[in-house]
Amino acid sequence: MIFRRVHIDGFGIWHDLDLSELSPGLNVFLAPNEGGKSTLMAFIRAVLFGFKRRNDPRRYEPLRGGRHGGFLELEAGGELHRVTRAEGTSSRGDVEVTNGAGERFSEVKLDSLLCNTTETLYENVFAFGLEELQRLDTLQTDDVAGHIYAAGMGSGSLTPVAFRALLQDAMEALYRPKGKKQPVAKLMTEIEAEEEQIGKLRQRPAEHAELLRREQRTRERLTEYDAAFEQRRLECDAVQRAERAWPDYEKLLRAETTLDMIGVSTAQLGHSSRAQIDARAESGSTADRADGIARVAVQEANRELGVIGQVDAVELMASAQRALLIEANNIRRLVANADRLKELQTTVIEHQHDARALRHALFNDLEELGATWSLERVRGARTDVAARDAIRR
Repeated sequence: MIFRRVHIDGFGIWHDLDLSELSPGLNVFLAPNEGGKSTLMAFIRAVLFGFKRRNDPRRYEPLRGGRHGGFLELEAGGELHRVTRAEGTSSRGDVEVTNGAGERFSEVKLDSLLCNTTETLYENVFAFGLEELQRLDTLQTDDVAGHIYAAGMGSGSLTPVAFRALLQDAMEALYRPKGKKQPVAKLMTEIEAEEEQIGKLRQRPAEHAELLRREQRTRERLTEYDAAFEQRRLECDAVQRAERAWPDYEKLLRAETTLDMIGVSTAQLGHSSRAQIDARAESGSTADRADGIARVAVQEANRELGVIGQVDAVELMASAQRALLIEANNIRRLVANADRLKELQTTVIEHQHDARALRHALFNDLEELGATWSLERVRGARTDVAARDAIRR
């Protein structure tokens, strides 16, 4: 960027000053102390970066008239531009940028002409005065130190500040503290999900052991339930036998009541002549023998008690019923055993079929395991939890 013209309308001691014969190279301004050299440099700074705040002695309010401000004509990239700054609504002043054709631009154009040079950098590197020379701390700011470093190392336009900005952008593209779309953030999310899954998998052995313990407790309860079921089944069989025998028992009670009505007790019947009963029982069919036994018993009782012609006990007790009463216990036992025997036969046949199927499956499994496996080796294999886990692995 080359200064071609400086025009001051009003700035400090200067009023209507126009410097239009500036060369592209070095221009030297010579004047005694308090001759306005620092004021001229402050004017160039103010046009490029804005006036200082009000009540600041470096603001250089006009002392000899004129409007506060002026303009600079600059040559950049072979094109002439005019930068005008004057008193305006803000303390920094209003700026206007135009080209040689009179086309107006925004303040952004000025930043482009300055190549984004900051005010601090300009005042300490490109337009410094005695105040800046007396203060070394101004050279330690990031942008000033970066440009000095770049000038000393010959690194061109890429300063450490610019490199740090590029590095910061690259870092933020990879990771941002609260970002979610950067690669590092996505990797962190995936790692957290994998760690959560790993935590769940680590709980599986404990869950497996707990399930095995629950299985063992369930098997023990099933054994207890099987024993209780068998006990209930026996009790149910006894109740069913009693239910089937109940009609016969009622008949027995009615017969005993009838004997009691005619004055004959079962003990007296037992004292009857066994010889006569046996003789009568040797001939005839089963029904005849039962009827004969009953008749002989009743006649003997009537003769001993002197009850003759009063009640016909034979008519009160059917001979077939009495025979059934005599053999009732044996008949009930045989019927119950027959039913149970049929059930056992059916169960035995089913168990035989199951045993043959299991034996066939067993030998098929032994063939799949290999020729070295036998029933003795299978029986001797470990079946605890640790062995099962080892086999699964």
